[in-house]
Amino acid sequence: MRYGSITPWRDPSTGCVYLLINNGITPRLRRDGTPDCPDAPEAETVTIPDVGRGRPLVDEQLVRDLGRSVETFIKQELERLRRERERNRR
Repeated sequence: MRYGSITPWRDPSTGCVYLLINNGITPRLRRDGTPDCPDAPEAETVTIPDVGRGRPLVDEQLVRDLGRSVETFIKQELERLRRERERNRR
């Protein structure tokens, strides 16, 4: 899969870093998963006693959004491949 160029960009008004990928933009995350922003809080550490006490380990909305993004990307790639295959048949 080819992603093209990836260029970091810092928003001058917030100081947050984003990655410009082809025609898209996504926040750059630190190793701990928090946004690369000066005012971003540090990642919260989840300990074993927290598990199973109604405290989600992953944000459900984030998972849904990620799933939709992946699904959209796959649909676009499949359509591109179909068009390419049709062109090659001619």
